[in-house]
Amino acid sequence: MHLLSSWVALSAWGATQAARFEFGLIGDLPYNPEQEAKFPNLMQEINDANLAFVVHNGDFKSGASPCSDETFVQRKALFQTSKHSFIFLPGDNDWTDCHQETAGSHDPLEWLAKLREVFFQGDHSLGQRTLPLTRQSNDPSYVSRREHIRWTNGEVLFVGLHVVGSNNNLGRTPEADVEYRERNAATMVWLQQAFALAKRPEHKALMLIMQANPRFEDRWPPCHPRTLPFPACPTSEARGPSADAPTKTRLKRVRLD
Repeated sequence: MHLLSSWVALSAWGATQAARFEFGLIGDLPYNPEQEAKFPNLMQEINDANLAFVVHNGDFKSGASPCSDETFVQRKALFQTSKHSFIFLPGDNDWTDCHQETAGSHDPLEWLAKLREVFFQGDHSLGQRTLPLTRQSNDPSYVSRREHIRWTNGEVLFVGLHVVGSNNNLGRTPEADVEYRERNAATMVWLQQAFALAKRPEHKALMLIMQANPRFEDRWPPCHPRTLPFPACPTSEARGPSADAPTKTRLKRVRLD
């Protein structure tokens, strides 16, 4: 992967052309020392662009690399070099894969707690120009779900979901299964709220962002008509870069390699 070309600038429109804005979407980096060394070049390129904000949709390290306080602090410092608002969402490499021997044979739940402590404090994004976020943890029933977020730019509602690879932490241990069930229930509530909010007149589109590949193409054929009253554009990690424009009748997605 060429690090300097591993981000996508996306455009969104409101009801008028004047409402157009662009934002950056990155993920799966930096994975190794070489990418760490080049990451400042990527951030400089992003900083030079006229963007409303930047989203990192998970995996700031490889699954086999160590889970450590040093790595977490160093990655946050890298993200804070963004002059734009910077929104980070969790990936499986960032916590579920911490059980791997090369990652330190840790308890993933301990590193999920650490992830929330380091990256999801306060009610604003990372970056030098912060963005106010609404967190699911504002609801007393979901105080631990700080990584479930939403924000609005123009007439577009953006929603971040904690859905990760490695089977979303399901099926490895009984403790992991409990974590999955509780988080998945919270995720479904946050998703339902997102679609309810998106029906409001002030929202013309909804964008869902998560790390895992939901494999919509396995369930909804490309020609399958959708009945959503607004454009919806979920984003996820996938095998090849592409950017599909949202329509009012089909659920589209942006895929990152």
